[in-house]
Amino acid sequence: MASTLMFWNKQNSNNSNNNNNGSSNGNGNSHNGSDAKNTKNGRNWLHAPDVLVNGHVAYLVKFLGSTPVEQAKGIEVVKEAIRRLQFTQQMKKAEGGSNVKTKKVEITVSVDGVAIQEPRTQTILHQFPLHKISYCADEKGVKKFFSFIAKTSPAGGSGNGSLSAASDDTHSSHSRDLEQDGQQQQHECFVFVSSKLASDITLT
Repeated sequence: MASTLMFWNKQNSNNSNNNNNGSSNGNGNSHNGSDAKNTKNGRNWLHAPDVLVNGHVAYLVKFLGSTPVEQAKGIEVVKEAIRRLQFTQQMKKAEGGSNVKTKKVEITVSVDGVAIQEPRTQTILHQFPLHKISYCADEKGVKKFFSFIAKTSPAGGSGNGSLSAASDDTHSSHSRDLEQDGQQQQHECFVFVSSKLASDITLT
């Protein structure tokens, strides 16, 4: 993918400790040894391939929302989606006051795909196989955002969960426009925010 998707790894501190231990004891089975094997094409991967093949990696983040986009990739497409969702959130905060908060979700990444779910109930809100994710990027501003664009059904959404409240109105009107244009496929940009992003960069 053309850009990077920055995740807040809730286990980042543990990984850092493991890295330090691995480099100090020189054990070939240490995390440090794994990192050496995970260097490919000049990129240092955060996790060994077997972690994603045999299991999954979970990240706790804040979910700003999702909104349909007209293109499958591009940093400007992502920036526009972020601006749109920020505006919608500001409007809702103006109406609901301090009670309106950005909800936390858990992102799980594996070889099978990416899932967004409730942290406590583990209810899946959205789920995509990797081949349906066309673009991912990070955007550093006053807040730190990261996003991915995924192909969705013509009716909108990922087929197994509703969109966040921050983007319902935008999604409904935009979906109607896409249907009127006769488009059989559409893409949706999912935006997340975290003020405590780890230094590690994960490519999905």
